[in-house]
Amino acid sequence: MKKSLLLFLFILIVSCRNDDTINDNETINQNQIELKTNNPSFISQIQVDFEGEIIKTNDEEIVYYGMLIGKNENLTIDLNEGNQTKEYVTGDRIFKGSFYDLTGDKKYYLKFYVKTKNKIYYGNTVSFISEKHTSPSEQRIYLNTQQQVDDLGKNNYTYVYELNIGGSVEDLSPLRSIIKIGGNLNIEYTSKLTSLHGLENLQLIGTDQFPNGQLQIYNNTKLSTLSGLDKLMFTGKLYVGYNPLVKNLQGLGNLEQAWHRTYLTVPSFDGLPLNFRTGEFTSIGFEGTDLGNRTINCEAYDFTLKDAPNITSLKGFTIGNYQNTTIFTLENCKNLRTLEGINFSTNKYDHIQIINCENIENLKGFENINTINFFTVKNSPKLNSLNGLNNLRKVEYSFALENVSIPNLMELKNIQMIKSLHLLKCNNLKNLTGVGNTSINYFELAGCNLINSLEGFENISNLERIFIVNNNSLQNYCALKSSIGSIIHFEIYGNLLNPTKLQIINNCP
Repeated sequence: MKKSLLLFLFILIVSCRNDDTINDNETINQNQIELKTNNPSFISQIQVDFEGEIIKTNDEEIVYYGMLIGKNENLTIDLNEGNQTKEYVTGDRIFKGSFYDLTGDKKYYLKFYVKTKNKIYYGNTVSFISEKHTSPSEQRIYLNTQQQVDDLGKNNYTYVYELNIGGSVEDLSPLRSIIKIGGNLNIEYTSKLTSLHGLENLQLIGTDQFPNGQLQIYNNTKLSTLSGLDKLMFTGKLYVGYNPLVKNLQGLGNLEQAWHRTYLTVPSFDGLPLNFRTGEFTSIGFEGTDLGNRTINCEAYDFTLKDAPNITSLKGFTIGNYQNTTIFTLENCKNLRTLEGINFSTNKYDHIQIINCENIENLKGFENINTINFFTVKNSPKLNSLNGLNNLRKVEYSFALENVSIPNLMELKNIQMIKSLHLLKCNNLKNLTGVGNTSINYFELAGCNLINSLEGFENISNLERIFIVNNNSLQNYCALKSSIGSIIHFEIYGNLLNPTKLQIINNCP
């Protein structure tokens, strides 16, 4: 029933197609663009090299062009498996490229197209059959001895579903025939393996257009280099962790993308492509001062840079292209003084936290952000300004500062709501000026020894809970008088003065 419905819809779309699409079944007149899809120049089990040609433009303004590929002969921009496109440059005639995620021994179709300001033009359709893989019947392969590696290599497999390498394996050269792994490649806890030579022909880990597999290289005591993976272009997840002799990422120079996640514990990113794309990104133990003229695009929702003692610049990190909320964490980056140079490409973030970055002086770099769920800066004693948060409008849950040196909250003057505001050990804080017209439900002030007045809180709305403790100089609470009626939880002690709610009402003008 479902197939019949899809067939009916396809016939209906074709019969009702408007004049904005020109395809290869129509007579091309002298007023139309003329295109040609050429036969593939190279075909393997996973790769096809294609070419499209613009024969005639008739002076129409082309916006972009590309190649469609799929197992369905009726290819359109909306019905294809691997749309390869690029922006058109005046004078271009030939479009060349490659698609690297074929299924072995399958029939595919190619169709070249161009998009003008008003129409989509399709060229002719050509077909080809991908080469057939040699593959074992078993789904998961475990190699824990060199003899097991040698035995597998005798079969000259081009494809395996999952490969797990460990134990006393020391030479991967018998695996040189493998060009694709459909699931995971795990190389972990080896005791003799020193290099990955033997995997030189591996190009893809994962399946379909969005690789789901993972490359995990973990806890290999004698492995000293990632060389041997030089043809690898795509994987779903990348884990390179706790290999004590691996000092950089040389060998991953063709790895364009780790679709879901990247986790690295290497001291240098040297060897990583200059424009690397990933989902989540976590780095622990990076020793460089910057990215070395490369860009790391973190397109999903979780970015962590931890234990990077020398980094001084975040230029080249692009965060949050893919979704609207992002977790951003900096921890133990002691020489980082500014966030300027980082690109936050969306304006709403879930959780931003900066911990133990002792030389951060301001928050420039956050100018694009207007909404945050959780914001935390902790143990950054040189942070003397919230400059960079000037466009922040809303904190959905918590805004927390601990052990910082800000004198006031002036940079938050445009903020409309902070559900929960926490100011802890802010020993240069003198008043609360800056949040005067904000909605705050919960307020915590603790261990801020210079503040003697809650000046700035006069017009706070929706205040329900306060926790004000151990602020040695605090004695003036009159700014709370207008909010006293709405405060449900009232806890004040350990300050220079500790009035009750009634005393504030009776003693303040």
